[in-house]
Amino acid sequence: MIILYSAAGVPPSISAAATIVERLISFWMTSFIGMGMLPYVGSGVMEEFSDKF
Repeated sequence: MIILYSAAGVPPSISAAATIVERLISFWMTSFIGMGMLPYVGSGVMEEFSDKF
């Protein structure tokens, strides 16, 4: 992604910063939100699954 930004004329330092911020938002933020929701959503799924068997 840094290479794509640089090829488009964005300075390398800005393209590196933009890539890191995008990775933080798209991967890590969703991972933390998912881990935070797991106790609430996961418990309902386990109850439904155990009721079937």
